Amino acid sequence: MPTLNIDGVSLHVRERGTGETVLLLHSAGNTGAQWKALGDALGDGFRLLAPDLYDCGATSAWTQDREMGYDDVGGLMSPLLKQNGPLPVGRQADAICGGGWCPECAEHQ
Repeated sequence: MPTLNIDGVSLHVRERGTGETVLLLHSAGNTGAQWKALGDALGDGFRLLAPDLYDCGATSAWTQDREMGYDDVGGLMSPLLKQNGPLPVGRQADAICGGGWCPECAEHQ
Protein backbone atom coordinates (compact mmCIF):
# COMPACT_ATOMS: atom_id res chain seq x y z
CA MET A 1 0.00 0.00 0.00
CA PRO A 2 2.69 2.61 -0.52
CA THR A 3 0.41 5.39 -1.82
CA LEU A 4 -3.28 6.17 -1.42
CA ASN A 5 -5.22 8.95 -3.15
CA ILE A 6 -7.44 10.72 -0.61
CA ASP A 7 -9.44 13.60 -2.08
CA GLY A 8 -6.59 14.50 -4.44
CA VAL A 9 -3.90 14.12 -1.76
CA SER A 10 -1.23 11.51 -2.40
CA LEU A 11 -0.71 9.82 1.01
CA HIS A 12 2.42 7.70 1.27
CA VAL A 13 2.15 4.90 3.85
CA ARG A 14 4.79 2.44 5.04
CA GLU A 15 3.23 -0.88 5.97
CA ARG A 16 4.86 -3.76 7.78
CA GLY A 17 3.93 -6.99 9.56
CA THR A 18 0.70 -8.78 10.39
CA GLY A 19 -1.53 -8.94 13.42
CA GLU A 20 -3.12 -6.05 15.30
CA THR A 21 -2.97 -2.76 13.39
CA VAL A 22 -1.00 0.05 14.99
CA LEU A 23 -1.06 3.54 13.48
CA LEU A 24 2.25 5.36 13.96
CA LEU A 25 2.21 9.10 13.31
CA HIS A 26 5.56 10.83 13.05
CA SER A 27 6.65 14.08 14.67
CA ALA A 28 6.84 17.41 12.84
CA GLY A 29 9.47 17.64 10.13
CA ASN A 30 9.97 13.88 10.00
CA THR A 31 8.48 11.00 7.99
CA GLY A 32 6.98 7.60 8.73
CA ALA A 33 10.53 6.26 8.42
CA GLN A 34 11.17 7.47 11.98
CA TRP A 35 9.43 4.26 13.13
CA LYS A 36 11.86 1.87 11.38
CA ALA A 37 13.75 1.00 14.57
CA LEU A 38 10.49 0.32 16.41
CA GLY A 39 9.39 -1.92 13.55
CA ASP A 40 12.70 -3.78 13.71
CA ALA A 41 12.27 -4.25 17.47
CA LEU A 42 8.67 -5.46 17.19
CA GLY A 43 9.35 -7.77 14.28
CA ASP A 44 6.31 -8.78 12.27
CA GLY A 45 3.92 -9.39 15.19
CA PHE A 46 1.96 -6.20 14.56
CA ARG A 47 0.68 -4.58 11.38
CA LEU A 48 2.34 -1.19 11.46
CA LEU A 49 1.00 1.67 9.34
CA ALA A 50 3.38 4.65 9.25
CA PRO A 51 2.11 7.39 6.93
CA ASP A 52 4.02 10.48 5.86
CA LEU A 53 1.90 13.47 6.89
CA TYR A 54 1.35 16.59 4.76
CA ASP A 55 4.56 18.21 3.45
CA CYS A 56 6.65 15.27 4.68
CA GLY A 57 8.32 12.53 2.70
CA ALA A 58 6.34 11.37 -0.32
CA THR A 59 2.93 12.76 0.76
CA SER A 60 1.45 15.80 -0.99
CA ALA A 61 2.07 19.30 0.31
CA TRP A 62 -0.48 21.21 2.37
CA THR A 63 -2.12 23.61 -0.10
CA GLN A 64 -4.75 25.42 1.97
CA ASP A 65 -4.52 29.15 2.71
CA ARG A 66 -4.67 28.56 6.45
CA GLU A 67 -2.65 26.87 9.12
CA MET A 68 -2.97 23.10 9.25
CA GLY A 69 -4.58 21.71 12.40
CA TYR A 70 -5.18 18.37 14.11
CA ASP A 71 -8.55 18.04 12.35
CA ASP A 72 -6.76 18.21 9.00
CA VAL A 73 -4.37 15.44 9.99
CA GLY A 74 -7.28 13.40 11.31
CA GLY A 75 -9.16 13.98 8.09
CA LEU A 76 -6.24 12.50 6.19
CA MET A 77 -6.02 9.51 8.56
CA SER A 78 -9.74 8.74 8.66
CA PRO A 79 -9.95 7.15 5.17
CA LEU A 80 -6.75 5.21 5.86
CA LEU A 81 -8.29 3.75 9.01
CA LYS A 82 -11.63 3.03 7.35
CA GLN A 83 -9.81 1.07 4.66
CA ASN A 84 -7.62 -0.83 7.13
CA GLY A 85 -10.03 -1.71 9.89
CA PRO A 86 -10.36 -0.54 13.49
CA LEU A 87 -7.49 0.08 15.84
CA PRO A 88 -7.64 -2.34 18.77
CA VAL A 89 -8.88 -0.92 22.06
CA GLY A 90 -5.92 0.13 24.19
CA ARG A 91 -3.89 1.44 21.28
CA GLN A 92 -5.01 5.04 21.81
CA ALA A 93 -1.45 6.21 22.45
CA ASP A 94 -0.59 5.18 18.90
CA ALA A 95 -3.08 7.71 17.52
CA ILE A 96 -1.47 10.86 18.86
CA CYS A 97 -0.90 13.57 16.30
CA GLY A 98 2.07 15.79 17.03
CA GLY A 99 1.43 15.91 20.76
CA GLY A 100 -2.34 16.48 20.49
CA TRP A 101 -5.16 13.98 20.52
CA CYS A 102 -6.64 13.09 17.14
CA PRO A 103 -10.41 12.52 17.56
CA GLU A 104 -10.82 11.33 13.97
CA CYS A 105 -8.34 8.53 14.71
CA ALA A 106 -10.11 7.64 17.96
CA GLU A 107 -13.39 7.09 16.10
CA HIS A 108 -11.86 4.03 14.47
CA GLN A 109 -11.08 2.14 17.66
